[in-house]
Amino acid sequence: MKSFIKSRKFFLILILAEVVFLVIFLLFIRLNRKNNFKPVPLSLSDFTSDIASVNEDGSMQVYSDDDSVERLTELLGVDETNSVSFLLSRPVDLKKGYYTLQITYDATFNQGVQITSIDQEHKKHILSDDMILERSLGEEYYQFSITDDITDLQIKVLYNNKGYFCVHNISLIENDNGYKRAFVFLLFFFLMLDLIIMLILMKNENRLLAISIVFITIIFSLPLFHKGLVTAGGDVQFHLLRIEGIVHDLRLRIFPTRVSTNWLGGYGYPASIFYGDIFLYFPAVLRLFGFTVSEAFEIFIFSITLLTTFSAVLCFSKIFNNKISVVISFAYIGSSYRLTDLYDRFAIGEYISFIFYPILALAMVRIFRNTEKTNKDIMKNGLLLAFGMSGMVTSHILSAEMTVFALIVTALIFFKRTFTKSSLLSILYGAIGTLFLSAYFLIPLLDYYQNVPVKINYYMT
Repeated sequence: MKSFIKSRKFFLILILAEVVFLVIFLLFIRLNRKNNFKPVPLSLSDFTSDIASVNEDGSMQVYSDDDSVERLTELLGVDETNSVSFLLSRPVDLKKGYYTLQITYDATFNQGVQITSIDQEHKKHILSDDMILERSLGEEYYQFSITDDITDLQIKVLYNNKGYFCVHNISLIENDNGYKRAFVFLLFFFLMLDLIIMLILMKNENRLLAISIVFITIIFSLPLFHKGLVTAGGDVQFHLLRIEGIVHDLRLRIFPTRVSTNWLGGYGYPASIFYGDIFLYFPAVLRLFGFTVSEAFEIFIFSITLLTTFSAVLCFSKIFNNKISVVISFAYIGSSYRLTDLYDRFAIGEYISFIFYPILALAMVRIFRNTEKTNKDIMKNGLLLAFGMSGMVTSHILSAEMTVFALIVTALIFFKRTFTKSSLLSILYGAIGTLFLSAYFLIPLLDYYQNVPVKINYYMT
């Protein structure tokens, strides 16, 4: 029995059982969504206002002719310093769980919504951010969670004293984010279980590498436990908007996302054309499974560190011995530049590109190490080079440009090894493979560069 548990056959049976269980759980979520989630008794008639006028259809409106605000402020958000309470709901009794707030409205300027409570002590049980009502959308859905039963939740609709604002309907309904989050946690549990079993089945030298990957990842992910990490610094707000753009379009069944339709008041913006976003679909899917944007982003950062560590340890172990590869990987993952990118500048593209530097290093070492290679080796080296470069191109094109320059210099320094048939064929296969694997990103980028008046054209002319 012990030998069977340690066998690969048992491992494969376990994985199959996990997959079946996860599929059944997903079906349960799907069926449960239609049957168990009922609206919370709340309507527009449950809201009071000191400044609104009530229309015949029951909608509430307010108007101000003070529109001397700058256009930039109109597009970017609510002027909270000038906002007043427009509508305030009666105290709502809510049980612990996950909810969706839906608002239909008309507005000439962006307005806002807050989820709060009468008792200040109860606010800690409300996990939500302020909600912006984009002026041109007309309908917004906002998800939040309650960590404990409360009896005095209030929904506050804000008016920023600018323009026309009319609220047609407000509704509140339970959602299935609790079940969806449970699915993700269950998947994570299964992955951890599989990892432990793999460690048992591994040879001693491979076990050292696996344990090193886990240890290095955890050490350099400790800042993620600092509360409020993803709300300040560098480009974080821009990248969170990119994630939310993907989430919004996926909910509209738009795939792949090219123009984020929720940007600039619903007019859209082609951020995905110029910034490779294939890796951002992971946090976007987490958002669809009920995680907040900050939770999804923190899991994303941890996952990128894990992938970078895995790439470094695995590739460096092919170049050096196992012990040296662990030391080099520790220095690589803990480099000050990478950590600055990760936790200060929040330069997503740059720290994603760190996954691919070890792959490119391994590819070039394999190409130069032995010029007498079989066709299979030549093709394998070319594919490795293509995978590394295409990952670099689609994550951070500036890093890709600098890497190409560094590779050219390296090739010239080792010109005797470069200008051989096997090396040139590997490099050729790598170049062709890179163009093929990156085509989904490069073709739209070049199309916009050529045919759309963007700033990159302005500065290049």
